[in-house]
Amino acid sequence: MTGEFPGEGKGVLEILRDPWDEKKLTNLSLVGYLFLQGSPERKKKLRMNSFQRLTFLRSRSMFALVVLVTLLIVYLLEFHEEIIKRNFPEIVPLIIFIHFLFMICGLIMIGLPFSYLLRQLVMKSMPIKLLPYIRESCEKYALVHSFLDYILWIVILPIIFSGVIFYVLRIILSFNVFYSFYVLPPIGIIFLVLEDKIKGFMKIQEVS
Repeated sequence: MTGEFPGEGKGVLEILRDPWDEKKLTNLSLVGYLFLQGSPERKKKLRMNSFQRLTFLRSRSMFALVVLVTLLIVYLLEFHEEIIKRNFPEIVPLIIFIHFLFMICGLIMIGLPFSYLLRQLVMKSMPIKLLPYIRESCEKYALVHSFLDYILWIVILPIIFSGVIFYVLRIILSFNVFYSFYVLPPIGIIFLVLEDKIKGFMKIQEVS
């Protein structure tokens, strides 16, 4: 900025169409141009970060597709239950296991919002005097805290909340719990695909 351009007391930021215009080029604008232009190393880093994000999104999409196809295969095999039991009885336990795994994930996904609200309430109502001790314990026993937080807030409590929800629906709306046997697994796909995001949202400590 100079007294001639843009004038005294008229500090502005201008995006120059021609940064080499001698009428407007000053040392400061040249520095700003170079800063905005960026160094080759920074450009390379930005390209790498963009590539990593794209790769991550692709891998997540592929995982979601694999999980969805797996569930569809399980549904298809269950639809031909009698044939499978008669000809391939050894895979029946595997089918049951996969189905119930998806169901549990579905229960977790439904109860997660309530578990999150409860966690926020507990964290906000925590006595300030205890915070230094809790922080020290988290640093010393990070793995233990991460595991217990995950089990409590992302597994046990969401399942309990979901159980209460289905019980209330059954009592008030006469909801047939049998339907949940096929409704919950697709919901479980959401949890399986976004599990790492959920951990971050719930502020569960990551331990490498």
